[in-house]
Amino acid sequence: MDKNIPLSTLIEIGCRKTIPAKGSYLTMIDLQTLSGDTVLEACALGAAAVAKTGQLTDNIDVGQAIGHLLQVEVKHPAENIKENVKCVVVSLNDEHEWPREHIAYWLKTIGL
Repeated sequence: MDKNIPLSTLIEIGCRKTIPAKGSYLTMIDLQTLSGDTVLEACALGAAAVAKTGQLTDNIDVGQAIGHLLQVEVKHPAENIKENVKCVVVSLNDEHEWPREHIAYWLKTIGL
């Protein structure tokens, strides 16, 4: 996938391929069906990594996949402090329970 795709767009793409999660980047869930189906849970950053790599697995190294996008310092929209975007996205996803699509929209509004 193109190296210059914004983090917001990667999250949007990954959201279409995964179900929401918090507390971990990626978790494969067995649906316990006769067909043996599984689904992939992903937080916002996990969804971005899925989109970036094109892999639907919980074995993605999120830091390697999208780490270059996570070092930017931003103002946390819920806590009014400055932190790197990785910490802010994790906080919004896990602590503030923002939907991943809302996180993507916020990132888009700040140019990421």
